[in-house]
Amino acid sequence: MKRNSLKFYSLAFFATALSIVGCSDDDDGGNNGGGQTTGELRGSITTNTTLDASLDYTLVGSVTVEDGAVLTIPAGTTITANQTDGLDALIVKQGGRLIANGTANDPIVFTEVSEQIGSWGGIVLLGRAPINVPGGTSSPEFDDTLVYGGTDPADNSGSLQFVRVEYAGAGIVEGSVEYNGFGFYAVGSGTVLNNLQTFRGSDDGFEWFGGTVQATNLIAIGDEDDSFDWTEGWTGGGSNWIAVKEGIADRGIEADNNENDNTLTPFSNPTISDITLRGIGESDGILFRRGTGANLSNVLITDFVDGIDIRDQQTYNNTATGGILAINGLFAVVDDVINVNTDGGPNLTQEQVDAIEAAFVTNLNVTGADDSFTQGWTIGYNIETPTAPLTGSITSDLTLDANTEYTLVGSVIVQEGATLTIPAGTRIVANITDGLDVLIINQGAQINAVGTADNPIVFTEASEEIGSWGGIVLLGRAPINVPGGTSSPEFDDTLTYGGTISDDNSGTLSYIRLEYAGAGIVEGSVEYNGFGFYAVGSGTTLNNLETYLGSDDGFEWFGGTVTANNLISIGDEDDSFDCAEGWTGGGSNWIAIKEGIGDRGFEFDNNENDNTLTPLSNPTISDVTLIGTGESDGMLFRRGAAANITNAIIRNFTDGIDIRDEQTFDNATGGTLSVNGLFNLVDNVVNVNTDGGPTLTEEQITAIEAAFTSDTNATGADDTFAAGWSRYDSENYSINN
Repeated sequence: MKRNSLKFYSLAFFATALSIVGCSDDDDGGNNGGGQTTGELRGSITTNTTLDASLDYTLVGSVTVEDGAVLTIPAGTTITANQTDGLDALIVKQGGRLIANGTANDPIVFTEVSEQIGSWGGIVLLGRAPINVPGGTSSPEFDDTLVYGGTDPADNSGSLQFVRVEYAGAGIVEGSVEYNGFGFYAVGSGTVLNNLQTFRGSDDGFEWFGGTVQATNLIAIGDEDDSFDWTEGWTGGGSNWIAVKEGIADRGIEADNNENDNTLTPFSNPTISDITLRGIGESDGILFRRGTGANLSNVLITDFVDGIDIRDQQTYNNTATGGILAINGLFAVVDDVINVNTDGGPNLTQEQVDAIEAAFVTNLNVTGADDSFTQGWTIGYNIETPTAPLTGSITSDLTLDANTEYTLVGSVIVQEGATLTIPAGTRIVANITDGLDVLIINQGAQINAVGTADNPIVFTEASEEIGSWGGIVLLGRAPINVPGGTSSPEFDDTLTYGGTISDDNSGTLSYIRLEYAGAGIVEGSVEYNGFGFYAVGSGTTLNNLETYLGSDDGFEWFGGTVTANNLISIGDEDDSFDCAEGWTGGGSNWIAIKEGIGDRGFEFDNNENDNTLTPLSNPTISDVTLIGTGESDGMLFRRGAAANITNAIIRNFTDGIDIRDEQTFDNATGGTLSVNGLFNLVDNVVNVNTDGGPTLTEEQITAIEAAFTSDTNATGADDTFAAGWSRYDSENYSINN
């Protein structure tokens, strides 16, 4: 809203009669409908008038619907302004009514022939509902001969449904007095407003000046000023509002009470639910000022500088003590979620700021508007997958919606006793600009993330940069071989894993693709993995999992007993598969494909501080294919690790097997470390590495090497499990050449 105290007269009001003139497509009057006849809509409408849906109308000047008259516009009608005719607008005066009921298949369209932003006035309704201006009535800024306001809260200005207004918002005095797309002046609750769109207007999309009217299913795309604006005591409301900013853009919502006296009543205080505001990295999602109230819920704000900007003493009072300004269910993906703006206003204590901010309650289940109402009749808006945040602590059972794309924000922790259910086909996106994102399943919590080959669950990161988020962490209560039986993960010493429950159940992970994980807490020394399994028990189900382009390990087990089948690691910069601290589980059908910077296929440890601690890391794994980049080891066994591995193919590493440390050597000669059925296409099949370790005789080395039995018939993993859902299939990798 741009407003000053000047009043302006519209020359169009010298016209006193309605003119509807039809012409055929052969007439010199032109045709806007590809063969459809055209007509003109001009002057004052003083009697009930119904337009003809078979005509395309030209709007000429300020057309007014007078007191007692009804203008009916049938579904499918197009009305085109033309800036060469002067300033065009449709104005419904007090006591007049506009019945413009389109449908999703046949909307009513108001547009402008040049398709230039701000090239005509828009639609104005002037009602008799209350406003908080002294005297109870006022004149709109564009014409002081008109009146709005009164004492009838149920006043009826008609019905507008499935109406699209394009290129409106023309200025009377550019920059200070402008029309809006839809201007609702003291419009009463008897009026019906739903399924309305503004498109590329130069001022506000929708603005309310007092009144009581409700408005549902609104969408504003590309309006250069505010998408939604209210003032002068609007006490109506609505639901399902969408704002999409383009190019030059101001706020999603600009909310005022009364500019001249912020304390006037009734306070602006609409109740609105289900709001999505999408910016372009500028301005505020919502500005509350000049004493406004509001009760908003389920509000999603993205890509503005501030989520909420709140100003002025009366507005502060409404939040902190008055209780009439609040948002229940807010999620803002912005630089500053709430800005309590005291520039030029009162000095507030931190306690006062905290009390104000407390009025804006965040909620991880925020989904914003349901945009399905836009299908078929709007322009400039493609139905996209709805977005919602996934953030904070999950303390009770939560089921996500497969039809929603979730934004992972920060450390999301599923707490003891809660289950996070993620259905097939769900997509969850981290964002490096929000900080370090990770999903953690705490001890006693569960995750049930069950995709399918046709509809996998995808965890990814918006920038598609390697190592740009944390990954998935499961913390269980199965045994580990750390003294005391429990430990804390290196990334957070407030968390715990380990225990005595071998069959502990952390849930089910199946058909999940996890991309670009492995972010570092302390770069190079403390990093997340793609999947981090900490003391995860055998009651947990892990199968058909992929990591793609992670900066640390693809899969790592810290103790536990869980089995994992059908795993694939592509392009992880550290080890593809890693275990330590007494993992005694296993699995089958594992594939590692190294790219660029690549370390080992397997890195298996027991306990770094005491290699002899039991239970020894001793998984049983079959059907393995490891493809390297000509560097490092296919498999490294060290620090007392044991394992029983069968049917393994290793290609394009320097060493096939690297074995180190005395306890590991003992495991190889004692029968607890073996690879049976190994086919190595490498320079050095088995490297018994004694650097810094014991001196071995040739007989001892031979005995160790005997634990690794070659077999030219080894086939490695069966890669058919990866078809259709993994990057392996889509990127056309092959393990068989």
